[in-house]
Amino acid sequence: MRRVFAVLGGVSRHWLRSREAVFFSLVFPVVLLLIFSSVFAGGGAAEFTVYVQNNDVDDGQPTELSATLVESLEASDVIDVRRIEAGRDVEEWAAAADTEGSTRILVIHDGFADRASAMGQRARTNVTRRTVAGLGPALNDSSRAAIDAALTAQQGGSGGSQPARLTFLTAPDDSSAAAVRGILQQYVASFNDRVTGVTDSPATVESGSVGDERLRAVDYFLPALVAAVIMINTVITLPTMVSRFGDDGTLKRLAATPLRRWEWLAAHLIVQLALSLVVTALMLLVGRLVFDVTVLPGPIAILLLLVGTLGFASLGLTIGGILSDPDAASTVGNVIAFPVLFLSGTFWQLELMPQFLQTVGTALPLYHLHHGLRQLMVVGTTEGVPLAFAMLGGLAVVFLATAIRTTRWRDF
Repeated sequence: MRRVFAVLGGVSRHWLRSREAVFFSLVFPVVLLLIFSSVFAGGGAAEFTVYVQNNDVDDGQPTELSATLVESLEASDVIDVRRIEAGRDVEEWAAAADTEGSTRILVIHDGFADRASAMGQRARTNVTRRTVAGLGPALNDSSRAAIDAALTAQQGGSGGSQPARLTFLTAPDDSSAAAVRGILQQYVASFNDRVTGVTDSPATVESGSVGDERLRAVDYFLPALVAAVIMINTVITLPTMVSRFGDDGTLKRLAATPLRRWEWLAAHLIVQLALSLVVTALMLLVGRLVFDVTVLPGPIAILLLLVGTLGFASLGLTIGGILSDPDAASTVGNVIAFPVLFLSGTFWQLELMPQFLQTVGTALPLYHLHHGLRQLMVVGTTEGVPLAFAMLGGLAVVFLATAIRTTRWRDF
Protein backbone atom coordinates (compact mmCIF):
# COMPACT_ATOMS: atom_id res chain seq x y z
CA MET A 1 0.00 0.00 0.00
CA ARG A 2 2.98 2.33 0.53
CA ARG A 3 3.68 2.23 -3.19
CA VAL A 4 0.01 2.87 -3.95
CA PHE A 5 0.04 6.05 -1.87
CA ALA A 6 3.31 7.13 -3.51
CA VAL A 7 1.77 6.74 -6.96
CA LEU A 8 -1.41 8.39 -5.66
CA GLY A 9 0.58 11.47 -4.71
CA GLY A 10 2.29 11.58 -8.08
CA VAL A 11 -0.94 11.14 -10.04
CA SER A 12 -2.66 13.82 -7.94
CA ARG A 13 0.14 16.31 -8.56
CA HIS A 14 0.09 15.49 -12.26
CA TRP A 15 -3.67 16.06 -12.31
CA LEU A 16 -3.38 19.40 -10.51
CA ARG A 17 -0.78 20.61 -13.02
CA SER A 18 -3.18 19.90 -15.91
CA ARG A 19 -5.34 22.97 -16.47
CA GLU A 20 -7.64 21.03 -18.76
CA ALA A 21 -8.23 18.32 -16.16
CA VAL A 22 -8.85 20.83 -13.36
CA PHE A 23 -11.26 22.83 -15.52
CA PHE A 24 -13.37 19.87 -16.67
CA SER A 25 -13.28 18.23 -13.24
CA LEU A 26 -14.08 21.20 -10.98
CA VAL A 27 -15.01 24.32 -12.96
CA PHE A 28 -17.08 22.76 -15.74
CA PRO A 29 -19.50 20.98 -13.33
CA VAL A 30 -20.26 24.29 -11.58
CA VAL A 31 -20.76 26.05 -14.93
CA LEU A 32 -23.04 23.22 -16.07
CA LEU A 33 -25.04 23.44 -12.85
CA LEU A 34 -25.44 27.22 -13.10
CA ILE A 35 -26.52 27.11 -16.75
CA PHE A 36 -29.05 24.31 -16.40
CA SER A 37 -30.43 25.64 -13.14
CA SER A 38 -30.86 29.14 -14.56
CA VAL A 39 -32.52 27.89 -17.76
CA PHE A 40 -34.79 25.16 -16.43
CA ALA A 41 -35.37 26.23 -12.83
CA GLY A 42 -35.45 29.99 -13.06
CA GLY A 43 -38.97 30.09 -11.69
CA GLY A 44 -40.39 32.37 -14.39
CA ALA A 45 -43.11 31.18 -16.74
CA ALA A 46 -42.03 30.45 -20.30
CA GLU A 47 -43.39 32.79 -22.98
CA PHE A 48 -43.82 31.63 -26.57
CA THR A 49 -43.99 34.01 -29.50
CA VAL A 50 -46.88 33.41 -31.94
CA TYR A 51 -47.47 35.51 -35.05
CA VAL A 52 -51.21 35.91 -35.71
CA GLN A 53 -52.70 36.72 -39.09
CA ASN A 54 -56.41 37.62 -38.90
CA ASN A 55 -57.92 37.29 -42.38
CA ASP A 56 -61.51 37.49 -41.11
CA VAL A 57 -62.09 41.19 -41.83
CA ASP A 58 -65.18 43.26 -42.71
CA ASP A 59 -64.70 46.66 -44.36
CA GLY A 60 -61.01 46.53 -43.47
CA GLN A 61 -61.62 45.80 -39.79
CA PRO A 62 -61.42 42.44 -37.97
CA THR A 63 -64.79 40.91 -37.13
CA GLU A 64 -65.87 41.03 -33.53
CA LEU A 65 -65.45 37.30 -32.83
CA SER A 66 -62.02 37.02 -34.48
CA ALA A 67 -60.85 40.14 -32.66
CA THR A 68 -62.11 38.66 -29.36
CA LEU A 69 -60.06 35.50 -29.94
CA VAL A 70 -56.90 37.50 -30.66
CA GLU A 71 -57.45 39.70 -27.61
CA SER A 72 -57.80 36.62 -25.38
CA LEU A 73 -54.47 35.34 -26.69
CA GLU A 74 -52.85 38.74 -26.09
CA ALA A 75 -54.03 38.63 -22.48
CA SER A 76 -52.22 35.34 -21.95
CA ASP A 77 -49.12 35.15 -19.76
CA VAL A 78 -47.51 32.46 -21.92
CA ILE A 79 -48.30 33.67 -25.45
CA ASP A 80 -46.55 36.71 -26.91
CA VAL A 81 -48.81 37.73 -29.83
CA ARG A 82 -47.31 39.57 -32.79
CA ARG A 83 -49.46 40.45 -35.75
CA ILE A 84 -49.12 39.88 -39.48
CA GLU A 85 -51.17 42.04 -41.83
CA ALA A 86 -54.23 40.36 -43.32
CA GLY A 87 -54.02 38.90 -46.81
CA ARG A 88 -50.24 38.56 -46.95
CA ASP A 89 -48.73 35.26 -48.08
CA VAL A 90 -47.39 33.72 -44.87
CA GLU A 91 -44.80 31.62 -46.70
CA GLU A 92 -43.29 34.73 -48.28
CA TRP A 93 -43.53 36.59 -44.97
CA ALA A 94 -41.76 33.76 -43.10
CA ALA A 95 -38.98 33.68 -45.69
CA ALA A 96 -38.43 37.44 -45.55
CA ALA A 97 -39.05 38.09 -41.84
CA ASP A 98 -36.13 38.41 -39.43
CA THR A 99 -37.69 36.70 -36.42
CA GLU A 100 -36.02 35.65 -33.18
CA GLY A 101 -36.38 32.01 -32.24
CA SER A 102 -38.91 29.68 -33.85
CA THR A 103 -41.49 31.07 -36.26
CA ARG A 104 -45.02 30.06 -35.25
CA ILE A 105 -47.98 31.44 -37.20
CA LEU A 106 -51.67 31.20 -36.32
CA VAL A 107 -53.89 31.98 -39.33
CA ILE A 108 -57.54 32.97 -38.75
CA HIS A 109 -59.25 32.33 -42.07
CA ASP A 110 -61.90 34.41 -43.79
CA GLY A 111 -65.43 33.58 -42.63
CA PHE A 112 -64.31 32.68 -39.13
CA ALA A 113 -66.98 34.77 -37.37
CA ASP A 114 -69.86 33.57 -39.55
CA ARG A 115 -68.94 29.93 -39.16
CA ALA A 116 -68.26 30.25 -35.42
CA SER A 117 -71.64 31.93 -34.91
CA ALA A 118 -73.43 29.30 -37.02
CA MET A 119 -71.78 26.40 -35.23
CA GLY A 120 -72.48 28.02 -31.85
CA GLN A 121 -76.14 28.41 -32.78
CA ARG A 122 -76.22 24.82 -33.99
CA ALA A 123 -74.80 23.62 -30.69
CA ARG A 124 -77.37 25.61 -28.67
CA THR A 125 -80.19 24.31 -30.90
CA ASN A 126 -79.09 20.71 -30.43
CA VAL A 127 -79.06 21.19 -26.66
CA THR A 128 -82.61 22.58 -26.84
CA ARG A 129 -83.76 19.67 -29.01
CA ARG A 130 -82.40 17.16 -26.51
CA THR A 131 -84.12 19.04 -23.70
CA VAL A 132 -87.44 18.98 -25.55
CA ALA A 133 -87.01 15.29 -26.32
CA GLY A 134 -86.45 14.65 -22.64
CA LEU A 135 -89.79 16.20 -21.72
CA GLY A 136 -91.55 13.22 -23.32
CA PRO A 137 -95.34 13.15 -22.77
CA ALA A 138 -95.32 16.62 -21.20
CA LEU A 139 -95.62 18.13 -24.72
CA ASN A 140 -98.32 17.31 -27.28
CA ASP A 141 -97.55 16.80 -30.94
CA SER A 142 -98.57 20.31 -32.04
CA SER A 143 -96.36 21.99 -29.42
CA ARG A 144 -93.47 19.74 -30.29
CA ALA A 145 -93.89 20.51 -34.01
CA ALA A 146 -94.02 24.26 -33.35
CA ILE A 147 -90.87 24.16 -31.24
CA ASP A 148 -89.11 22.07 -33.85
CA ALA A 149 -90.04 24.52 -36.62
CA ALA A 150 -88.82 27.47 -34.55
CA LEU A 151 -85.53 25.75 -33.81
CA THR A 152 -85.07 24.88 -37.50
CA ALA A 153 -85.65 28.48 -38.51
CA GLN A 154 -83.34 29.74 -35.79
CA GLN A 155 -80.60 27.34 -36.86
CA GLY A 156 -80.47 28.72 -40.39
CA GLY A 157 -77.68 31.12 -41.22
CA SER A 158 -74.93 32.00 -43.65
CA GLY A 159 -72.19 30.24 -41.77
CA GLY A 160 -72.89 26.79 -43.22
CA SER A 161 -72.15 23.52 -41.47
CA GLN A 162 -68.35 23.76 -41.48
CA PRO A 163 -66.51 24.82 -38.30
CA ALA A 164 -64.49 28.03 -38.17
CA ARG A 165 -60.98 27.48 -39.48
CA LEU A 166 -57.69 28.13 -37.72
CA THR A 167 -54.32 26.97 -39.01
CA PHE A 168 -51.23 26.73 -36.82
CA LEU A 169 -47.97 26.71 -38.79
CA THR A 170 -44.62 25.77 -37.26
CA ALA A 171 -41.12 24.97 -38.44
CA PRO A 172 -40.17 21.26 -38.55
CA ASP A 173 -37.40 21.80 -35.97
CA ASP A 174 -39.58 23.61 -33.43
CA SER A 175 -39.35 21.40 -30.34
CA SER A 176 -41.91 23.55 -28.50
CA ALA A 177 -44.57 23.27 -31.22
CA ALA A 178 -46.58 20.59 -29.40
CA ALA A 179 -46.63 22.59 -26.16
CA VAL A 180 -47.71 25.80 -27.95
CA ARG A 181 -50.38 23.90 -29.90
CA GLY A 182 -51.78 22.57 -26.64
CA ILE A 183 -51.92 26.08 -25.16
CA LEU A 184 -53.71 27.42 -28.24
CA GLN A 185 -56.20 24.56 -28.12
CA GLN A 186 -57.06 25.49 -24.53
CA TYR A 187 -57.81 29.08 -25.54
CA VAL A 188 -59.85 27.93 -28.54
CA ALA A 189 -61.82 25.57 -26.29
CA SER A 190 -62.57 28.46 -23.92
CA PHE A 191 -63.60 30.58 -26.92
CA ASN A 192 -65.92 27.80 -28.12
CA ASP A 193 -67.58 27.64 -24.69
CA ARG A 194 -68.32 31.35 -24.75
CA VAL A 195 -69.71 31.21 -28.28
CA THR A 196 -72.05 28.34 -27.39
CA GLY A 197 -73.16 30.08 -24.19
CA VAL A 198 -71.35 27.88 -21.67
CA THR A 199 -70.42 30.13 -18.76
CA ASP A 200 -69.60 27.49 -16.14
CA SER A 201 -67.49 24.57 -17.34
CA PRO A 202 -68.83 21.15 -16.24
CA ALA A 203 -65.29 20.00 -15.42
CA THR A 204 -62.06 21.79 -14.60
CA VAL A 205 -58.46 20.70 -14.15
CA GLU A 206 -56.48 21.97 -11.19
CA SER A 207 -52.69 21.93 -11.03
CA GLY A 208 -50.65 20.42 -8.24
CA SER A 209 -47.46 18.51 -7.60
CA VAL A 210 -46.41 15.22 -6.07
CA GLY A 211 -43.51 14.73 -3.72
CA ASP A 212 -41.93 17.10 -1.26
CA GLU A 213 -43.22 20.61 -1.93
CA ARG A 214 -39.98 22.08 -0.56
CA LEU A 215 -38.02 20.66 -3.49
CA ARG A 216 -37.45 22.77 -6.57
CA ALA A 217 -36.76 21.75 -10.15
CA VAL A 218 -33.00 21.99 -9.61
CA ASP A 219 -33.27 19.45 -6.79
CA TYR A 220 -34.76 16.97 -9.24
CA PHE A 221 -32.19 17.23 -12.03
CA LEU A 222 -29.11 17.71 -9.79
CA PRO A 223 -28.55 13.91 -9.51
CA ALA A 224 -28.48 13.68 -13.32
CA LEU A 225 -25.89 16.46 -13.52
CA VAL A 226 -23.74 14.75 -10.89
CA ALA A 227 -23.88 11.49 -12.85
CA ALA A 228 -23.03 13.30 -16.10
CA VAL A 229 -20.00 15.00 -14.55
CA ILE A 230 -18.72 11.71 -13.15
CA MET A 231 -18.89 10.17 -16.59
CA ILE A 232 -17.17 13.15 -18.23
CA ASN A 233 -14.29 12.99 -15.74
CA THR A 234 -13.79 9.25 -16.01
CA VAL A 235 -14.51 8.51 -19.68
CA ILE A 236 -13.19 11.69 -21.34
CA THR A 237 -10.52 13.17 -19.05
CA LEU A 238 -9.07 10.01 -17.45
CA PRO A 239 -8.17 8.13 -20.70
CA THR A 240 -6.22 11.15 -21.93
CA MET A 241 -4.20 11.34 -18.71
CA VAL A 242 -3.47 7.59 -18.60
CA SER A 243 -2.51 7.53 -22.27
CA ARG A 244 -0.19 10.49 -21.76
CA PHE A 245 1.73 8.55 -19.09
CA GLY A 246 2.50 5.90 -21.69
CA ASP A 247 3.25 8.44 -24.38
CA ASP A 248 5.84 10.39 -22.35
CA GLY A 249 7.67 7.26 -21.15
CA THR A 250 6.45 7.30 -17.55
CA LEU A 251 5.10 3.75 -17.71
CA LYS A 252 8.33 2.53 -19.26
CA ARG A 253 10.31 3.91 -16.34
CA LEU A 254 7.84 2.57 -13.78
CA ALA A 255 8.15 -0.91 -15.30
CA ALA A 256 11.72 -1.03 -13.95
CA THR A 257 10.55 -0.40 -10.37
CA PRO A 258 8.94 -2.82 -7.87
CA LEU A 259 5.58 -1.10 -8.54
CA ARG A 260 2.90 -3.55 -9.63
CA ARG A 261 0.23 -3.00 -12.25
CA TRP A 262 -2.67 -3.28 -9.81
CA GLU A 263 -1.07 -0.65 -7.57
CA TRP A 264 -0.82 1.74 -10.50
CA LEU A 265 -4.50 1.20 -11.42
CA ALA A 266 -5.62 1.39 -7.78
CA ALA A 267 -4.01 4.82 -7.42
CA HIS A 268 -5.96 6.13 -10.41
CA LEU A 269 -9.19 4.65 -9.09
CA ILE A 270 -8.66 6.23 -5.66
CA VAL A 271 -8.08 9.62 -7.29
CA GLN A 272 -11.32 9.31 -9.28
CA LEU A 273 -13.31 8.18 -6.22
CA ALA A 274 -12.04 11.13 -4.19
CA LEU A 275 -12.65 13.49 -7.10
CA SER A 276 -16.26 12.29 -7.45
CA LEU A 277 -16.92 13.01 -3.79
CA VAL A 278 -15.31 16.46 -4.04
CA VAL A 279 -17.21 17.38 -7.21
CA THR A 280 -20.51 16.18 -5.75
CA ALA A 281 -19.94 18.19 -2.57
CA LEU A 282 -18.98 21.24 -4.64
CA MET A 283 -22.12 21.02 -6.78
CA LEU A 284 -24.32 20.56 -3.72
CA LEU A 285 -22.67 23.56 -2.04
CA VAL A 286 -23.10 25.83 -5.06
CA GLY A 287 -26.65 24.58 -5.53
CA ARG A 288 -27.42 25.33 -1.90
CA LEU A 289 -25.91 28.83 -1.96
CA VAL A 290 -27.29 29.92 -5.35
CA PHE A 291 -30.53 27.93 -5.84
CA ASP A 292 -31.40 26.82 -2.30
CA VAL A 293 -30.96 23.12 -3.10
CA THR A 294 -32.02 20.93 -0.18
CA VAL A 295 -31.36 17.36 -1.36
CA LEU A 296 -28.44 15.51 0.18
CA PRO A 297 -27.06 12.05 -0.61
CA GLY A 298 -27.41 9.45 2.10
CA PRO A 299 -25.06 6.50 2.71
CA ILE A 300 -26.67 4.33 0.01
CA ALA A 301 -26.57 7.18 -2.52
CA ILE A 302 -22.88 7.79 -1.76
CA LEU A 303 -22.16 4.08 -2.17
CA LEU A 304 -23.98 4.06 -5.53
CA LEU A 305 -22.00 7.13 -6.53
CA LEU A 306 -18.72 5.34 -5.73
CA VAL A 307 -19.74 2.15 -7.53
CA GLY A 308 -20.70 4.18 -10.59
CA THR A 309 -17.36 5.98 -10.45
CA LEU A 310 -15.53 2.64 -10.30
CA GLY A 311 -17.43 1.37 -13.32
CA PHE A 312 -16.84 4.40 -15.55
CA ALA A 313 -13.25 4.87 -14.30
CA SER A 314 -12.49 1.26 -15.21
CA LEU A 315 -13.79 1.99 -18.70
CA GLY A 316 -11.57 5.07 -18.86
CA LEU A 317 -8.54 3.09 -17.72
CA THR A 318 -9.25 0.50 -20.40
CA ILE A 319 -9.38 3.15 -23.13
CA GLY A 320 -6.18 4.76 -21.86
CA GLY A 321 -4.45 1.39 -21.64
CA ILE A 322 -5.34 0.36 -25.18
CA LEU A 323 -4.52 3.68 -26.87
CA SER A 324 -1.04 5.14 -26.43
CA ASP A 325 -1.89 8.35 -28.29
CA PRO A 326 -3.53 10.91 -25.92
CA ASP A 327 -5.44 12.55 -28.77
CA ALA A 328 -6.84 9.21 -29.90
CA ALA A 329 -7.81 8.33 -26.32
CA SER A 330 -9.59 11.67 -25.94
CA THR A 331 -11.42 11.14 -29.23
CA VAL A 332 -12.61 7.65 -28.29
CA GLY A 333 -13.72 8.89 -24.88
CA ASN A 334 -15.77 11.64 -26.49
CA VAL A 335 -17.26 9.23 -29.04
CA ILE A 336 -18.44 6.99 -26.20
CA ALA A 337 -19.46 9.62 -23.66
CA PHE A 338 -21.48 12.16 -25.64
CA PRO A 339 -23.99 9.76 -27.26
CA VAL A 340 -24.49 8.13 -23.85
CA LEU A 341 -25.05 11.53 -22.23
CA PHE A 342 -27.81 12.43 -24.67
CA LEU A 343 -29.42 8.97 -24.94
CA SER A 344 -29.63 8.19 -21.21
CA GLY A 345 -32.09 10.95 -20.32
CA THR A 346 -29.53 13.07 -18.49
CA PHE A 347 -30.47 16.40 -20.08
CA TRP A 348 -34.10 15.67 -21.01
CA GLN A 349 -36.73 13.06 -20.28
CA LEU A 350 -36.63 9.80 -22.20
CA GLU A 351 -40.32 10.23 -23.11
CA LEU A 352 -39.31 12.93 -25.61
CA MET A 353 -37.38 10.38 -27.69
CA PRO A 354 -38.71 7.65 -30.02
CA GLN A 355 -39.58 4.34 -28.42
CA PHE A 356 -36.58 2.44 -29.75
CA LEU A 357 -34.22 5.13 -28.38
CA GLN A 358 -35.99 4.94 -25.03
CA THR A 359 -35.21 1.22 -24.97
CA VAL A 360 -31.57 1.95 -25.73
CA GLY A 361 -31.44 4.70 -23.10
CA THR A 362 -32.78 2.54 -20.28
CA ALA A 363 -30.11 -0.07 -21.03
CA LEU A 364 -27.21 2.36 -20.53
CA PRO A 365 -25.29 2.38 -17.22
CA LEU A 366 -25.47 6.19 -16.97
CA TYR A 367 -29.27 6.02 -16.95
CA HIS A 368 -29.20 3.65 -13.99
CA LEU A 369 -26.70 5.84 -12.15
CA HIS A 370 -28.68 9.08 -12.36
CA HIS A 371 -32.02 7.30 -11.99
CA GLY A 372 -30.80 5.50 -8.87
CA LEU A 373 -29.40 8.71 -7.38
CA ARG A 374 -32.70 10.48 -8.08
CA GLN A 375 -34.68 7.69 -6.42
CA LEU A 376 -32.50 7.84 -3.32
CA MET A 377 -31.92 11.60 -3.03
CA VAL A 378 -35.23 13.02 -4.27
CA VAL A 379 -37.99 10.40 -4.22
CA GLY A 380 -36.74 8.70 -1.07
CA THR A 381 -37.17 5.13 -2.29
CA THR A 382 -34.91 2.24 -3.28
CA GLU A 383 -37.04 1.17 -6.24
CA GLY A 384 -34.71 0.47 -9.17
CA VAL A 385 -31.61 0.97 -7.03
CA PRO A 386 -30.61 -2.74 -6.80
CA LEU A 387 -30.64 -2.92 -10.60
CA ALA A 388 -28.44 0.20 -10.72
CA PHE A 389 -25.94 -1.42 -8.32
CA ALA A 390 -25.93 -4.59 -10.41
CA MET A 391 -25.46 -2.75 -13.70
CA LEU A 392 -22.69 -0.44 -12.46
CA GLY A 393 -21.02 -3.19 -10.44
CA GLY A 394 -20.95 -5.43 -13.50
CA LEU A 395 -19.48 -2.57 -15.52
CA ALA A 396 -16.73 -2.14 -12.91
CA VAL A 397 -15.85 -5.84 -12.79
CA VAL A 398 -15.74 -6.30 -16.58
CA PHE A 399 -13.72 -3.21 -17.41
CA LEU A 400 -11.42 -3.39 -14.41
CA ALA A 401 -10.41 -6.88 -15.51
CA THR A 402 -9.99 -5.55 -19.05
CA ALA A 403 -7.91 -2.60 -17.79
CA ILE A 404 -5.56 -4.96 -15.94
CA ARG A 405 -4.97 -6.94 -19.12
CA THR A 406 -4.65 -3.95 -21.47
CA THR A 407 -2.35 -1.81 -19.31
CA ARG A 408 1.10 -2.35 -20.79
CA TRP A 409 3.56 -2.86 -17.97
CA ARG A 410 6.26 -5.49 -18.26
CA ASP A 411 6.00 -5.50 -22.04
CA PHE A 412 8.55 -2.72 -22.51
